[in-house]
Amino acid sequence: MRDLQNDLEICEKVTKGPVKWQKFGKEYYLTGQYGLRPIILGTVPIDIGTEYSPVSISNLVDGLLKPVMPDHPDSFFIQEAWQGWPESINRAIAAEAAKSELVEQIGHLECTVKRQEGGLENLQSEYNELDRKNDQLEAEVERLRKEKERLMIVLNTINDIVSDSDGVAGYHLNGDIASWDSFGFMDAMQDALK
Repeated sequence: MRDLQNDLEICEKVTKGPVKWQKFGKEYYLTGQYGLRPIILGTVPIDIGTEYSPVSISNLVDGLLKPVMPDHPDSFFIQEAWQGWPESINRAIAAEAAKSELVEQIGHLECTVKRQEGGLENLQSEYNELDRKNDQLEAEVERLRKEKERLMIVLNTINDIVSDSDGVAGYHLNGDIASWDSFGFMDAMQDALK
């Protein structure tokens, strides 16, 4: 795997742009500016036909084209770019694909979080409703406790009357005393007092 930082440093050392193809006579010249001198980076004949004509790298020095040596930054750039560009482009494409996948995953996660937040809101709403009902039940329990206390006072009073007497006179309309045992509530009252 190439060191892209190193490749970037190679790029920064080359002839500064703009670089362009220019036609001089029967050849196109790729020209740029190297320091204060123009530099011809490469030449391609206009009428190649079927013959192969390699691109030459030359430097214009004192009006003469002189070959650019292999240690020249432009020579090194062309040499390294031959392999570096495809790898860098492939890595950039892979990075873009990974970025797209991550963006999609983030979108899914955001949806999941929103659903969970919605679920939490629903749970909070349900909790609040249950808490409200619990408060109502506690109030009802307190009301019933007080009612029980009141009824127990009445029941104890009735029990005291029953304990101090034999029954109810005149209940049968015949002058006899109706004993407490003849009333159906006595067993239930005794159970309640236990």
